[in-house]
Amino acid sequence: MKALKLSISAFIISGWVQQVSASVLASFNFDDITSASISTTQSNTGNWLVYNSTYNSFDRSGFNAIHAIQLSGSTHGGAGDYAVMIYGDNVVTQKNGFAANDTGKTYYVSFDIGPTVYSSLSQATQAGDTFRINLLRSNNSLLHTVDITPGAWAGVQTFTRSYFSYVGDGTGDVRLQLMSGNTLTRFAGAVDNMAFWDTTPVPEPSALSLLAAGFVGLAVLRYRRPRI
Repeated sequence: MKALKLSISAFIISGWVQQVSASVLASFNFDDITSASISTTQSNTGNWLVYNSTYNSFDRSGFNAIHAIQLSGSTHGGAGDYAVMIYGDNVVTQKNGFAANDTGKTYYVSFDIGPTVYSSLSQATQAGDTFRINLLRSNNSLLHTVDITPGAWAGVQTFTRSYFSYVGDGTGDVRLQLMSGNTLTRFAGAVDNMAFWDTTPVPEPSALSLLAAGFVGLAVLRYRRPRI
């Protein structure tokens, strides 16, 4: 996790220019693998793949979880840039929560997501497959859930910046959970660079696209080029 503050000005909301202050409450780049089993390479791209990966911050369940794609690094399975891949019954759950759940407050979540595949094209993400992001309360009940459709695998590992928002209910810290929304026979997608944002004042929904553009324009959030 890391704390970051920035000031984004000149947001035009309902005809007014409004100052928006935004802070990153928590961020996850999924690069801190503590151990992993070396696997083969990704179909079409040759990207290195690992499985049975462990993280200090996340628990895992399901077949060979956690799968990950290595987007950079000099050694297969060594230090580098990783994205988490969700296959079939894989569930990845954060061990310890973080404070992003004040009563009635709106929070924004940004992340990079894309279709993916392992070594066999039969396991590639297909059109209509959904990647599910859950936010859990401390008692494991569900605070918020969203299903993202990454799209069909097209031969290159790409990521698209996406967003969603949720409203806190004041029940304590939240934990992140990743899983498939509707498929148990292939990869639901790959995710990277998640960040939870606190904004003050909270923009109206119509201003979310402007907020997103401001984040990207200021290069606060990293955008990755595809590795072929």
